[in-house]
Amino acid sequence: MKKILRVSSIALFVIVISFLIYRGSTNNDRISAKFAQNLFEYPIPPETSLITKHQFNGKNFLDGGGSGGYWNVVAIMELRTSLTREEVINYYKRAEPFPSPTVRSLA
Repeated sequence: MKKILRVSSIALFVIVISFLIYRGSTNNDRISAKFAQNLFEYPIPPETSLITKHQFNGKNFLDGGGSGGYWNVVAIMELRTSLTREEVINYYKRAEPFPSPTVRSLA
């Protein structure tokens, strides 16, 4: 009986730890996706069409390991437009800064 209780306790401990690790790792993914969604939902400039959009995230993704432990988010939109590069850049510079999502805002 003690052996069954001990095995059950160990199994429960492993399940709880596994859930916490899973929850912690996917939380960053949800925060990154929410942040990138701000760019994807922002209206594109006039005379412009969206070709594709991508979102990547991960610790040390951008700088090869020197991020100071912070999570990096990369959101990319490939556009086709008759505007000049400067006109597109100025269009997005006029945008309000996108809000940074927090864990509480995702609950």
